[in-house]
Amino acid sequence: MGTTLTWILVAVLGLPVGVTLLIGAAFLAGMLGLASATLTPSGRAPSVDLSDASTHIDPEWPERQGFEFVGAFTLVAAANPKGRIFAWGVPGAATFFCLYVFQTPKEATAATDMVTFFEGDVGLTTASSADGMLVPPRPGEFKQAITSGIDEQWRAHLEAEQYVRSSLRIDYAALDVPFDELFLTKVRSEARVVQRRSWFGLRAAYWYFTRTSRADRTIEQQYPDLNRTNLS
Repeated sequence: MGTTLTWILVAVLGLPVGVTLLIGAAFLAGMLGLASATLTPSGRAPSVDLSDASTHIDPEWPERQGFEFVGAFTLVAAANPKGRIFAWGVPGAATFFCLYVFQTPKEATAATDMVTFFEGDVGLTTASSADGMLVPPRPGEFKQAITSGIDEQWRAHLEAEQYVRSSLRIDYAALDVPFDELFLTKVRSEARVVQRRSWFGLRAAYWYFTRTSRADRTIEQQYPDLNRTNLS
């Protein structure tokens, strides 16, 4: 009886530890891969059907919002699924709409981000999935995930833009580099910031299991008294 109870306790207590270690190891490998990711142009016109069931996006949606197609890119990062990125930008502005399509062994998955660059290395990202809240943002980077649909996602992003600008008294960044350089700089720097966090591999399990609790909270709800102290 005592031996049986001991094995039950080992199984019950050991399973969470094992899961935590597996998540931490996968997270560690993924972050290391993103820190050295590459992005290769793969076309000037969208080669993905935005009305496909895997994306659930009206193919004319970006243009209706005033976006112009920037390009298609292939993202390669060790320990991460190979993906394609389709990017649109607002002419003369620092806001982009990104569609990510990742091919896993089972199926293709898709997600979208709205991204705005502000002066002073301040950024805003609005994700379509709770997975966008997996990694805590670096100082000066503000993230929210709105999972109720692309129109609500875009509306929340525009509201967050105005809130960040007025609260921090900053303007949009004057961009003088192409999208692929902006994207890689952003991804690599965030991966390296995460790697510098103590015990970040073990923290990954907590971040993973609590990511949904951080979704569907606007920037204003996350930072009700947003000011410049939030940049450090």
